[in-house]
Amino acid sequence: MWAIDKYNAFFSMISKINNLHCIVMSMNSHLFFLKQLQLPQNSTLIFQLNHVLDIAALISQVDCVFSPDTAIPHIAQCFNKPLLTIYSSEFFCKEWTVSDDLSDYICSSPGNSPATIPAEDVYQKFIDMLNRCA
Repeated sequence: MWAIDKYNAFFSMISKINNLHCIVMSMNSHLFFLKQLQLPQNSTLIFQLNHVLDIAALISQVDCVFSPDTAIPHIAQCFNKPLLTIYSSEFFCKEWTVSDDLSDYICSSPGNSPATIPAEDVYQKFIDMLNRCA
């Protein structure tokens, strides 16, 4: 899992992008994690989702997706959504990542967790993805 401080740094960086609204999707079991996020009040919504159909319905309505998960990217690809995925190893990057012109991924170096990926690197990949899709 990406560390709380990395999420908070990433949210701080993307909060400066005009007309970008962030939706954080989570299950009820992750409320402790969600409460630690420092989300921009005016541009962030938190949905506590319990069913994959809820996730699919929400993804169908967004402009792009950033996910540290492995299931959400595949749902996003079904809706042809620009996507940035963060993975814990090269294995997941090569075996499980969505591969199309709208998608990109970033993974930790071998033997390291995603917590080691700098927020700045993820932010730059996110900006690159947005620029490709503009």
